[in-house]
Amino acid sequence: MPYKLKLEDFDYFMPDANQVTIDQMLMLGHNILPGVNGWSGFLTQYFHPDDETILYIDERENDDHLFIGGCLVSAKEKHEILPELSQFKNTFRPENNAEQWFLKGSGMHAGVDKDNGDDALSRWILWAKFLKTFPCFYRFHSVSLNKKKFIYSESQPKWKNIERYRCAYEALFKTLEQNRHSKITVVTDNVQGAQLKGLKQAIENSVNILERKVLLDPPVPKEDFSSIDSNWLQFVDMQIYALSRFIFPSGRNVLMDFEKYSYDVSEGDFIISSDPKELMKQRLQVSKYFILKDIFHHLRLKFVTRLVSPHYTETISSMVCISDKEVLNFADIVDKSIHGFCNRAHSSITFDFHEI
Repeated sequence: MPYKLKLEDFDYFMPDANQVTIDQMLMLGHNILPGVNGWSGFLTQYFHPDDETILYIDERENDDHLFIGGCLVSAKEKHEILPELSQFKNTFRPENNAEQWFLKGSGMHAGVDKDNGDDALSRWILWAKFLKTFPCFYRFHSVSLNKKKFIYSESQPKWKNIERYRCAYEALFKTLEQNRHSKITVVTDNVQGAQLKGLKQAIENSVNILERKVLLDPPVPKEDFSSIDSNWLQFVDMQIYALSRFIFPSGRNVLMDFEKYSYDVSEGDFIISSDPKELMKQRLQVSKYFILKDIFHHLRLKFVTRLVSPHYTETISSMVCISDKEVLNFADIVDKSIHGFCNRAHSSITFDFHEI
């Protein structure tokens, strides 16, 4: 039986008004790579050519949007995820062997029943707590593509699909600028068809974007639930599910209705009830906001924003948005949106992807 939430799971920590936490901070300085002149900010570095990194990526897609995201991890440290994710899976689904099912942000996973409403809430509250102590260092990289505004150069439908994926992956490789000298290997699940062709074309073109050609490992088999690569892809799936829902939410629903409290407060619809049953519902609503927002704070602190490179005329970041134009500093926009929404309970806006 899946983990059942207890009353203490809804207790949340409200920081002292005189205490400034890292979640409340918004970094506004530029990060400057060697070779750039005329900018002020924080000097950062290209990583050494001997540094080997792995970019684990997955995608979410519907009729309007394509979102490809993932985690850049040191090859030397990638194994550290194994005990961490196994412990989470054993806590969430103790009745199942952690090495025999795939954790997915959507609640659909092989060998395990789909989450019901309570199970899904348990999953994300436990995930928020899990991320607070997750020790593995990674950077988050992504590309968000607006299909309605994307401008094609190809005319035939079959070539348009390939072009869309190729452009998305090429944009994703631009976000790896800090590692432009390093050996980078992409690991993904079993992509097929136009997506695979677009990915392979982007891999071939990556040498024109970075100093070294990006490598592509064979896809991780669907029946693999326990390898290091599979564990990272499971971690990625949870993270991109949460973040993609913030960038293009379904109506007002971002993640488990966590934003309902903020919306109700901003519209003056949140009045503390005197009915004990209604009060418990309100407590759940408020608790979800203050617990689940930590997921988004965790993610935004993994972004690279306002990066200045001698190879680009504009600031770039670890996230790109593609519509009728390419926004290379997209992580800065998302960072500010998450910071504003998750630090002010009266904020009525999460993020409007359609404006870009």
